[in-house]
Amino acid sequence: MEVAMKIINFLYEKEILSEEAILDWYCNPSYDTDVENGKKVRNQVAPFISWLEKAEEESSDDDEED
Repeated sequence: MEVAMKIINFLYEKEILSEEAILDWYCNPSYDTDVENGKKVRNQVAPFISWLEKAEEESSDDDEED
């Protein structure tokens, strides 16, 4: 697991960063960041983002069943 993914996962598990904040950061890269490094970091955390999106979809499905 890459360092960036460990950090994002840690901050998420400790409830420092919300799911919404992480997805917003991932989906809306800032124009003032280093483009090359930003791409590298996003590539590193892509598996975590996929898991987060899948968990969000499953949660939405559960909410609709209630």
